[in-house]
Amino acid sequence: MHTGGFDIFDPRGRDIVTIYGGGVEVESLEANARLIAAAPELLEALEDALEFIEGYADVVDGSYGEPSPNRAMSLASEIRSAIRKARGE
Repeated sequence: MHTGGFDIFDPRGRDIVTIYGGGVEVESLEANARLIAAAPELLEALEDALEFIEGYADVVDGSYGEPSPNRAMSLASEIRSAIRKARGE
């Protein structure tokens, strides 16, 4: 950690960014740093989940245990949108 900031490292241990608070509480800085550090794994997990959901449109939505292809496709759309945003598209 730099004075007032947090370093984010890539999986190889290289410092890729330092975030500073600018009046933000330390807890928020730490939470943001953890989220940034986890972003590559989160993106990969979303890509895997999207592939699964698109392959199994009869995913159960959990409300009554009935298949809900519409809910699966809605989730796939939300995931696709988040992936595009993460990729800067």
